[in-house]
Amino acid sequence: MTNQERRNRIKDLSDIINPLTNEKFMTSLRYNFLKNSNVRDENNDEVKTLTQRLEELTAQLNPLLTEKRRLQVKYIVEYDEELLQNGILTSVSNKREFYLSTNVNIDSYKKTPDYTNVDILTLISEINDTLSQEYSQFTIQHIKRL
Repeated sequence: MTNQERRNRIKDLSDIINPLTNEKFMTSLRYNFLKNSNVRDENNDEVKTLTQRLEELTAQLNPLLTEKRRLQVKYIVEYDEELLQNGILTSVSNKREFYLSTNVNIDSYKKTPDYTNVDILTLISEINDTLSQEYSQFTIQHIKRL
């Protein structure tokens, strides 16, 4: 499977998974609210309905999530993030695993990546997109495919 085919399939799966995950999240919130409320007897029928729906959603999601994870490639990414808290800028180093759609052999601990390689550039872009959702400023130190 090419990287583009892998990315397309992962995107297709995500397009199916995301609305189901959102529904499961909202259903879980309602279920937990009713389950923990003081009027449990009045909510019993709705709790049963929500329990059934949560089971259905889980049954739908599990094979999709399994396929998506099977297609994704595991990387360890080491990066520094800059946090501005109370007017003080601090830098924190992190190392964490990512499951991404680009499949490229990379180990920047041992060798400088070939920045002319389209797959490496795509991987860096994918990591950048993921981290930029969490941090305003960060610097990628190392990437290694596991």
